[in-house]
Amino acid sequence: MPVTFQIIRERGLVYVSCKGHVTMTESQKAFRAYLAHPDFREGQAHLIDTADALSYGEDVGSSAQFELQARLAEAMPKGPEDLVLAYYAPTQIGQKMARAALQAWQGIPFARVLVGETEAQILDMLGFPERRFADLTDLPERADARDTR
Repeated sequence: MPVTFQIIRERGLVYVSCKGHVTMTESQKAFRAYLAHPDFREGQAHLIDTADALSYGEDVGSSAQFELQARLAEAMPKGPEDLVLAYYAPTQIGQKMARAALQAWQGIPFARVLVGETEAQILDMLGFPERRFADLTDLPERADARDTR
């Protein structure tokens, strides 16, 4: 499955893994499963790992993306807690995906999109002391983890 998620409830974090060809349809399917998950909570930050994404569908930037955004916005708080979408984007494809998200969420006051090229960088942006995703919990260790400072 191209888009999967793991909720790290004790950290208030949702780890989203994008692999292969990623489409908004797959993203919507994963998001519906996330909303139905018993560990879903408002205010959870989303760490989107695009390192293994090989391509993304033409439907990124389409009405399907805007529908997903609307559903995400409805499900998330609009108070003092921001909706945080943190993109780990070490590749050109990942960076394109992150730029599409930045553009799509631009001007939405409660949404914050972060983009980092190393695990350590994005974890620091999220305020976590860990330097690798694998250190957060039982996430798999990436063979290509670039920065372990």
